[in-house]
Amino acid sequence: MCRSGNSSGNFHFDLGAGNRLLCKTSVNSDLQQLLIYQQYDCKLLELEKLSERLRRESEALRRRRLSADEKLQTKLAERTETQKKLRLAELELKEIVAAVKSLDGRSSRVKTSLQRAAIGDEEIALDIKKSACEERCIALMESCEIVEAELGSCRRDCYLSLKSIDGQLDSIAARRIELDGGKEAVKEMMSHLRKNIGKNWLGAYDDLRKSNLLPPYVCRLDTVRCTGCHMHTAANGGDCDNSPLRRCEFCNRIIYDDKGMDDIEQI
Repeated sequence: MCRSGNSSGNFHFDLGAGNRLLCKTSVNSDLQQLLIYQQYDCKLLELEKLSERLRRESEALRRRRLSADEKLQTKLAERTETQKKLRLAELELKEIVAAVKSLDGRSSRVKTSLQRAAIGDEEIALDIKKSACEERCIALMESCEIVEAELGSCRRDCYLSLKSIDGQLDSIAARRIELDGGKEAVKEMMSHLRKNIGKNWLGAYDDLRKSNLLPPYVCRLDTVRCTGCHMHTAANGGDCDNSPLRRCEFCNRIIYDDKGMDDIEQI
């Protein structure tokens, strides 16, 4: 199987190479079939890693999306709170103005100098309170204008950010679907290959795959050195003395001597 990709993450799967391998008359031995099987197995691991990476990217984008939305909601709440404070200040100012008018009506009916002095003191207190309330209203109106401008900017930024994030999420979703299709194709080919491999070879490979060893599990023997663990080894035999299945005495990987073997086409 061949896979081609570009920076945008578009993947294309071609099983033609694998099909050609299965049709070659030279690929008949358990070892050669197992080597092809291993290539598909490694490719499946690669696709699973890509799928996991895309899953993590998707989660990170969703967190960014939530953060952008929370920022907008925070700014909306700030505007609501500022407007509420302004309404309360305006209501207080109206009450002060009403109290001033009421005091003006009372001052026309006073008869003694003591009463006039008391009303005068009330007028001074109300004027001070009115001035302070007017200043607070002006400050809150300015704050409302600032918050409204910030909200507009936040909305634009949020819209652009969410649009970009949603586009990336859609792209990742499409790539994951394509990857899932590729994994299914590889699994189908591996299932077909398993039928043509001897049980002792397949069992040995499956046991190695379940171990803590990293692939590859079937390694070429470089003179007397295992290319898996890179140790000099005297290969152990298989289940019986005449078995072609050989193991590295250090890492237990399946090892083979490629002398006289046809080259296995890479998938």
